[in-house]
Amino acid sequence: MGKLMLVTDGFAGVEFPLSPGANTVGRNPGNTIEISHDSVSGSHGVLEEDPGGWLVVRDNDSTNGTYYNGEMVSEAYVTAGETFRLGHVDVKYVANQPSAVAETPSAPTAAPIPPAEPTASPAKRSGKACKKHPDNDLAYACTGCKQKFCLQCVNQVEINGKTKKFCPTCRTKCISLEKFKEQRKAQQDRENRSFWKCVPELLKYPVTRQGLPLLLMGSFLYLVLDFAAMFSLKIAIAAAGYLFAYMQKIIIATANGEEDLPGWPDFSDWFTDILRPCFMMVWTFAISFGPAVLYMIHHATSASDMNMGVLFPLYAWGFLYFPMALLAVAMADSFMAVNPFVVLPSITRLSGQYIVVCSLFFAMVAIRYISERLLSLHLEIMILPSVITSVLALYFLVVEMRMLGTMYYLNRRRLGWFRSER
Repeated sequence: MGKLMLVTDGFAGVEFPLSPGANTVGRNPGNTIEISHDSVSGSHGVLEEDPGGWLVVRDNDSTNGTYYNGEMVSEAYVTAGETFRLGHVDVKYVANQPSAVAETPSAPTAAPIPPAEPTASPAKRSGKACKKHPDNDLAYACTGCKQKFCLQCVNQVEINGKTKKFCPTCRTKCISLEKFKEQRKAQQDRENRSFWKCVPELLKYPVTRQGLPLLLMGSFLYLVLDFAAMFSLKIAIAAAGYLFAYMQKIIIATANGEEDLPGWPDFSDWFTDILRPCFMMVWTFAISFGPAVLYMIHHATSASDMNMGVLFPLYAWGFLYFPMALLAVAMADSFMAVNPFVVLPSITRLSGQYIVVCSLFFAMVAIRYISERLLSLHLEIMILPSVITSVLALYFLVVEMRMLGTMYYLNRRRLGWFRSER
């Protein structure tokens, strides 16, 4: 059996032997491989060695994702000596006995399925001919290096009873040329969209067939936690932490170009899954609205009149600063991302789009406050106002997070927060 070697700073040199069969990997102690890093989810994924010398890596809907060849993947096939990433941790797969896969990249040791004999060239070609095998049309594309191949070029390997096709150059998984073109077109369409054309779609998404069940279920959970928080500080912290964890997951998924809303985040480790996200949200709020709150506290304790000409600009500053600070903290998963030297330049680069995001944030707070007051006055059913305002609050929250993630996705190179995206 092979082993994993961590190569990220602070963890470099740490090794984990792989066990036969499925190896669970994550931050929780119950996993086969425990990686104690904040970016690694409690149950991040599953690793399994194949007899042919491949390490099959499957993501378990983790918060910060699994990456191979620089792209987020749900499943990857890694050969000896290659590196993949769990969250923000780089992991190298090392085979104890290097197989022919590691020595000869173009020839996996698993028994290949003999390619079909090339047929005679038809009178009229249906597609581009392969340069290496002129009698064959190009039929597959590599999801890594993007090269195109015919059936004879690709390596066919049987893994877990299924035939997989891999690139002969970089050994990344290949898919049909039709599917590759569809994915590329969809990606280009997403990247070429203007932010303004995305706004109507973002506003209606939570009430679509896919988003509505999540909205209703989340509203019920939000209502229960909001009610229970009135009686327990621990539950209040849990509600705030879990809410921010989900906000972060929506932002990251959207910022990676995913169209679907992610599932609910982990709830297995109290500190990492709940307490730390709660502190991150409180910290971001404190940096943004701290000056206004401190001004109010000062005048309350000194019994002096507040100057609205000072208080309103301070709150306006908070509404301006908070969304971008929240986006930075969520993407970097770090308290330090709230730094003004990161947030303020980003606001100036995206000023037009950011005004829309800030306006939505202000509307979200205002509508929640006004609707709760009006409904409590005109609806005599005690719990109904809370139910309606919970649905409204979660609706605006989902839209705001997806709008932040979309703004980042469309402008990630302009922002230049991470080297790989500059």
